[in-house]
Amino acid sequence: MENYQISNFLAALRKIILRRAWFPVMIFFIHVVCSRLIRVYDLFPPLDIPMHIAGGFAIAYFFSGSLRALEEYKLLHPLEHLLEDILVFTLTCTAAIFWEFLEYISDHWIKTHAQPGLEDTLLDLLMGIAGVVLYIITQKIQPLERR
Repeated sequence: MENYQISNFLAALRKIILRRAWFPVMIFFIHVVCSRLIRVYDLFPPLDIPMHIAGGFAIAYFFSGSLRALEEYKLLHPLEHLLEDILVFTLTCTAAIFWEFLEYISDHWIKTHAQPGLEDTLLDLLMGIAGVVLYIITQKIQPLERR
């Protein structure tokens, strides 16, 4: 990798972190507060559903912005809108799957009891998918950023 590519990569990474990473980090922070500090999921379990939708939306927002930053700094060729939507969808679904893997691992290694069962895990994945679909639809109606 040449120097200008390294500097472009670092600039894109900085932009991604400053402009897009805040949203998934905020959702994660809210999740930790709700689940570990106030234990609101014990009192009102259905709150888990909108949190997973918000998580899917936030991760999609992050990946969409990441792709755009990589394009802006000439590290990725400009993508057709449909291809960008497919990439954002698949990346977000992959992130949701790995999130559930981490919950499974934490349940077995440190006894967190994050996954009450298969039905809960599948609903969590479905709600994450609903979040990314909601993000893609809102981008068609009212884009957060103009291209």
